[in-house]
Amino acid sequence: MTKQAFIHELETALAHIQKETREEIISDISEHFSEGATQGISEDEICQKLGQPSSIAAQVLEAYKESQYSNEAKNYGNKEDIDINFNETIFHVDIDLPVSDVHFTPSPNGHFRVVMKRHHRLKNLDVSVKNGILGVSAKKPFLLLHLPTKNKCEATIYVPTGFAGEIKVKLGAGKISAHGTHGHLNFRTGAGNIAIDECSHGNVTLNTGAGNVDLIAGETQELKINTGAGEIKAKIAKVSGESKISTGAGSIKVTAIDVAENMKISSGMGEIKVHLPRDIHCHIATPKSGMGSVYNEIVGNPNAQHVLKTSTGMGSVQLLAL
Repeated sequence: MTKQAFIHELETALAHIQKETREEIISDISEHFSEGATQGISEDEICQKLGQPSSIAAQVLEAYKESQYSNEAKNYGNKEDIDINFNETIFHVDIDLPVSDVHFTPSPNGHFRVVMKRHHRLKNLDVSVKNGILGVSAKKPFLLLHLPTKNKCEATIYVPTGFAGEIKVKLGAGKISAHGTHGHLNFRTGAGNIAIDECSHGNVTLNTGAGNVDLIAGETQELKINTGAGEIKAKIAKVSGESKISTGAGSIKVTAIDVAENMKISSGMGEIKVHLPRDIHCHIATPKSGMGSVYNEIVGNPNAQHVLKTSTGMGSVQLLAL
C-alpha cells in the first residue's frame, strides 16, 4: 500500500471527528512516513508496521470518545484552551502528563492560574485543587500511536511570588521551563529540555532522559541535576547543600560564587568546566579524566571538610577561577 492510499483510507474512517483533530492525526502519520523515508524504509514497509488504517481509526475513535466524555464531564468540552484561576490556598503543585510542554511564570494577581492549549490531545485530563495540592494530570496521549507530534499540549502555570512549597513535574516527554519562581523544584521528563532562570529555590532536582538542562539561580539548597544524554549549564550564586551534577554523554559547565557543601560533577563522555572563586571554601579533589586533559587554577581550602570532585570518562576537565 502507498502512503497516499493509506492516508486516504484513514481520513475516510475518521470523517466524523473534529477536522482539526483529524488533521493533527494525519500530520502525525505523514511525519512517520517522512521519518521512515530518511532511513530508507519503503512506503509499503511503513504501512505494514503501522497496521491497517481501519485498526488505527478504531483505536483513535475510542480514545477520542473517551477523551470527549471525560473532558466534557469536567466542563473542559471542546474548547481549544483551558484557563482556570484558583483562589484556594495551595501548598504543593503536582503535574503528571504523558506528553506536554510545561512552563511556570510569576502570577500578576497573586493567585494560581492554569492555562492549557490543545488539551483535547490528552485523555482523562484533571485540573483541580484537593487538600492544598494543585494537580494537573492525564492518563495517556490522545493519539495512541507512538509517533512524533508538533502539536502537543502546552501548559502554563502562573505561580504567586511568595509561594515556597514544592513544584513537582513528571512528563513522559516534553520541555519544562520556569521563570522567576521560588520554592522546591522536582522536574523530570523522559525526553525534553529543562530551562530555569531568575529563580531562587530550596531543594532542586532536575532530570531528563534525553535533553539539555540550563539553570540560572540565586541560592539553592540541595542540588541534583542529571541527563542521560545532553548538555548541562548551571550558574548559581550559592549552593548551601550538597550537589550532584551528572550526564551520561554531554558537556557540563558550572559557575558558582559559593559552595557550602560537597559537590560532585561527572560526565560519562564530555568536557567539564567549573568556574569558582580561586579561594573557594572547600577542598578541591584532583580532577579525573579517563581520556583528556586536566587543568586546575583554583586553590580552594585544603583543610576544608567539604570537597569538590570532578571526573569524566572521556573529555577534558578545567577548573577555572572567576
